[in-house]
Amino acid sequence: PAEFGLYGIGFAISLFYAGIGSALFLTQMIVHTPDKSPEERKPYAGRILLLELSFCALTVSLGVVTLLASGLFWDSMARHAMFALAVMAASVTHLLKEFFTGHAYNVRKEPWALSIHSMVAVVTVVLLFTQYRFVGSLDAAIALLVYATAQASGALLGFCMSRLPVMHPLCALIETLTEIFCGGKWASIASVVHFARIQVYTIVVASLLGPVGVAKLNASRLLVAPAN
Repeated sequence: PAEFGLYGIGFAISLFYAGIGSALFLTQMIVHTPDKSPEERKPYAGRILLLELSFCALTVSLGVVTLLASGLFWDSMARHAMFALAVMAASVTHLLKEFFTGHAYNVRKEPWALSIHSMVAVVTVVLLFTQYRFVGSLDAAIALLVYATAQASGALLGFCMSRLPVMHPLCALIETLTEIFCGGKWASIASVVHFARIQVYTIVVASLLGPVGVAKLNASRLLVAPAN
């Protein structure tokens, strides 16, 4: 139960991160693309992708530094280092996969989105079967790493299909960042409010009852999820 609860907490963190990133980048790309000329739209999407990759790299760098610094002072943080790294991997790969599925709909290439999600599903099944067959035990870190690997596979397929250019001058990137930040800051605030409304139970239960409490609540939610 404790591992299932940790998985629920880690998954909620990945959803929060992907929501913030999508609000800052993907949503703004969808909003501003119609204002671009047809020949400018693909380079524009490539600049958004490069900005999102930079955002992910900055997040991972800060997360690793924080994790190393915290591990020097708190033994509990050192014990959960693998779990924290798995959460970071799941968060970043989920955001990147969401970018390519959103881009697929934005350019009216719906089969790309279907292919990306099919890749995610196939890789997830293969990895879970391999883990069950050869490893046996499953904890929260391994489950999140399986999830992250599947999401990364979908993102890589999306990149190969879209063939977005990622080499752009710095001035063009700064101009694009300035443009998307005007609306992105408000969209990210809305994303935080939406996450708090949907996932408030995870935050409250985790702080009061710990991972086991989250596990029991998530297990209960699974029973009513089909009806919803």
